Amino acid sequence: MADPFSISLRAWPAQDASKESLPSLISRINEQRGTFRNISESTLEEEAQVVDTGETSLQDPSNVLSNVDPQDVKTRREEVSAAREEILKEVGRAYTESAHALDFVSLLLTTKTPRQAELTISPFLKQSLPLGCLETEMVQIHHKSEAEKQTDELVSVGWKIQSLDSVAESLLKSATRLEQEIERESKYWGQVLAVKEQGWSLSRLPREKHTLGVRYGFAEAHSDFHDRGLAALRRDADGNMVLDRGIRSSKDRVIRVRVLNQGKPTSSDGKVPDHAIDDLPVETLILNARNSIFDQELHHELHREARSYTGHGIRCIDDKIFIPYTNGKEIEIDLLSSTEDEASLDVDPSDNLVAGSIAISLRILLSHAHRQNLRRRSLPPPRITENKIARPVYTIIRPIVENLQHRSAVNSLQRFLNNVAEPLLAAGLTLGIDEPTCPYHLKHLLTTAAPSVLVTEACLNALDIALQSSITIYLPSGQTTIKLEVHTCLQHPYSGTSLQSSILICQPGSTIAGMPKSTQSISLAAFEHHVLHLIQLDILSLIASSRDTGDSWTNVSPHTGQLGRMNRSTGINDRISILLQEDYLNLHWQRRGRGLNLDGTQKWQASSMESSTEKEAKGLLATMREVFKDSKM
Repeated sequence: MADPFSISLRAWPAQDASKESLPSLISRINEQRGTFRNISESTLEEEAQVVDTGETSLQDPSNVLSNVDPQDVKTRREEVSAAREEILKEVGRAYTESAHALDFVSLLLTTKTPRQAELTISPFLKQSLPLGCLETEMVQIHHKSEAEKQTDELVSVGWKIQSLDSVAESLLKSATRLEQEIERESKYWGQVLAVKEQGWSLSRLPREKHTLGVRYGFAEAHSDFHDRGLAALRRDADGNMVLDRGIRSSKDRVIRVRVLNQGKPTSSDGKVPDHAIDDLPVETLILNARNSIFDQELHHELHREARSYTGHGIRCIDDKIFIPYTNGKEIEIDLLSSTEDEASLDVDPSDNLVAGSIAISLRILLSHAHRQNLRRRSLPPPRITENKIARPVYTIIRPIVENLQHRSAVNSLQRFLNNVAEPLLAAGLTLGIDEPTCPYHLKHLLTTAAPSVLVTEACLNALDIALQSSITIYLPSGQTTIKLEVHTCLQHPYSGTSLQSSILICQPGSTIAGMPKSTQSISLAAFEHHVLHLIQLDILSLIASSRDTGDSWTNVSPHTGQLGRMNRSTGINDRISILLQEDYLNLHWQRRGRGLNLDGTQKWQASSMESSTEKEAKGLLATMREVFKDSKM
C-alpha cells in the first residue's frame, strides 16, 4: 500500500504590504538596532557570514542589541525630538520673515504695477492698508566739505562738554541732597530712639508696613479704644518726627469734674493740655495722647454704668453725668475738649479738694478694671455656649456714689450729735461721742488677701465691700452706752444707706432696758428722732434716780418724757416734762395742791438760755433742786 500523501487546500498567506513599507522598516530597524549609527557595512557582512555558517559570535545581533544601553536610546530619542522641534520653529520663523518681506515689496510695487503686485499681497495686508500707500524716492547723497566736518566735530565736542557739565552738576546736587537726607534721617531716628528709651512700644502699622508707629493705648481697654491707641511716627520736611494720630483721635480730651452749688460751679478739676506751643517734644505729645484716650474710655464706661443707677439720683444729660452730693450740691462729670474754654469760677477750697479726689479716684478705678480684665484673660476660658457672653460693666462710679452717700450720712449724724451735745452741756449734762470708725477695714483685707494680690489691688478690692461706720455715744446718766452704725451699699439687694442703733450697756430696770436692743431705719430724720428719744429717756432715768431732786419720781408717760409724784401728806402733785430737740433742751414743771398753782419752763440752748421765770440760768438738776427745794417726800 502506498504511503499517504497530504496536501493543504488553503490559500498561501499573502504578505502585509504595510510591514514592507519604508516607514515600517525604519521603525523596526530603530527598535532592533537602536539607531543607524550602529549599523555599518562590515557589521552586516559579519552577520551574514554568521547566518550562513550557523556560528555564534560576539557580533551576534542579539549580543549587539544587548550591548546597547536602553537609557542611551531613550535619551537619544529625546534629543532627536527636540532637534526636530527646533528645526520646525526655525522654518516657521523663516517663512514668516519671507512672507513679511514679500508683503513689503508687493506693497511698494503697487504704485508702479498694481495688478501684478496685488496678486502677491496677503489678504490681511489688503484689509489693513490701502494699495499704493508706500512710495519710494531717489535721494542724492550730500558730501560734506572739510569746513562742515570741522563744524560738526566742534558741535559734537560742545555737546559732550555740556553733557559732562550737566552730569557733574546733577551729581553735586545728588550728593548735597543725599547729605541733607542723611541729616534728616539721623534727626528722625534720634527722636525715635528717644521715644524708645522712654519705654513706649514701637511697631509697624498694620496697613502701612513701611511706616513706624507707637503704641500708647492700653492693652486691656475695650476694642474701640484699643485700636485707636496706635499712632504713626512720620517725618516732616525738616526731619522732625510728627505724631499722626489720625482724624478720629486728633483732638485731646480730658475728664472734668465740677461741684455745682444750685447749678453754679464752685470748683473744677480738669484742663486740656495747651497745644499752642510748637516746640513740645514728641514724648509729651504721646503722653497727652495716652491721657486723652484713657479719659475718653473712662467717660464711655461711666455713661454705661450710670444708666443702671438712675434710681439713686444719678442723671445722664447729653454727655454729662450728675451725681447728688450734699446740701443741695451735685457733682458734674463731662468730657472737656480742646475747643472749649473754662469759665472763671468762685473756687471753694473744700469743693475743689472733693472734685480733685473724685477725678483721681475715677482714673484709679478704671486702671483697676483693666487689671481685672487681665486677670480674667489669664484664667482658663469658660465653656463654649450658644449665648454670647456680654461685656461686663466696670465698677467705677458705684464706689464714688457709695462713698459720697456714706460720708454725707456719717457727717450728718456726727453734726447732729454735736448739736445735741451743746444744749445738754449747757444744762450740765454730758453726752460722750466717739469719733466715727473708718468704713474700710484695710488691715483685715491685707491680712486675708492672697499672696499673689498686690497691696494696692487689695485696697481697691475694699471698694467692692459695703461701707460701715459706727459712732459710740455715752448717755448723760453714765450707765447707758449706745452704738450707732451707718451701712451704705448700692449692690443688689441693698438700695442705699441704712442706720442702726444698738444698746450695748443699760441700767437694769430702766425704761431703756425695756426697749428693743437694736433698731434699724433708712430715714436719717426718723433715726435722729429715735436717738433723741433714747437720750430723753436716759435723762428721765437720771432725774428719777437722783437724790438731789427728791425721791418717788415715777414715769407718767415715758414716751412723752413726763415724770410725776404725789405727796400724800401735803397733797401736792408735782409733774415735770422734758423735751429734747437738736438745738435745745426744754424743762417744764407743774405744782398743784394746797393753794399751789405753779408752772415754769427752763430752756437750754447751745449759746444762750431762756427762762420764762427769769431766774438765773442753771443746770437741769440745779434748777430742779431750786424749784422743788421745799418738797419733802
